[in-house]
Amino acid sequence: MPPPKVVSTERYFDACRFVCKHSIAFLEEGNGLVHLRGSGTLVTIDGEKFILTANHVWRTLRKKTKICISMIDRIIHKTEVYVAALEECSLSEVTSPDLLSADLTLLTINPIDHGRLDARLSFYGFLHEKRGQADLANDYVIIGAPGQVATYDPTDPTILNFEMRATPVGKIEEENHPDLGLDFVTVYPHTDQNSPLYEYYGLSGGGLWELSYVPDETAIEGFRYEPMFFGVNFLQQRKDGTKPWEKVRCLGRRAVQSLINKYRQQKKK
Repeated sequence: MPPPKVVSTERYFDACRFVCKHSIAFLEEGNGLVHLRGSGTLVTIDGEKFILTANHVWRTLRKKTKICISMIDRIIHKTEVYVAALEECSLSEVTSPDLLSADLTLLTINPIDHGRLDARLSFYGFLHEKRGQADLANDYVIIGAPGQVATYDPTDPTILNFEMRATPVGKIEEENHPDLGLDFVTVYPHTDQNSPLYEYYGLSGGGLWELSYVPDETAIEGFRYEPMFFGVNFLQQRKDGTKPWEKVRCLGRRAVQSLINKYRQQKKK
């Protein structure tokens, strides 16, 4: 992992832990096994609480009667949610995502379910931040539960050990598509020879976050971090099929705003 640009590693880890507390992993149980099915972000919009994820992740999950949602806060907990209790709003139906897929879904959570999630995690207040407030530097991370580092308990196949991981990003490329009402961000995860990750299955639906560092005399080390939700992971890419995956494709904030606008219009009907 690269060191943060101007802050201590511990403060960088603090920021990563903070954004991970808004993040979940989707689990599917069946035939005596547990499988990772993707990731998501807990968000609050207009006073309501949602899970924001990729549509292709939700397409797999919605076939079931109920799904398991991880609640990782140092210790792994989980809760079960009935699929019928989740109200879906999607930009489009995406079976197999490509570079320009509108691969976004917003799931409304009922009060009983979000109460259980609130007990362990927290919902991120979306749309209340402003970009470009950092006076020191910005870091970027992608959040999710990578299947590559998940392992089954050798004595019990119903137990799956995994982690919610913040993967640092070395470079980002932003592109707007006004004709589609979408924007995309291609990120290049930092490659570390000591990292076990060379593929990013399981991160789909998880968040891309910007970590800004702002001087603050009252804060530890003289600055505070301000996280901003920046996008949703949905596709990993590589040029050479024999080599590790090089980059992750994300839908950006314009795309998420398009989804929010669609939800608001549906709610008025």
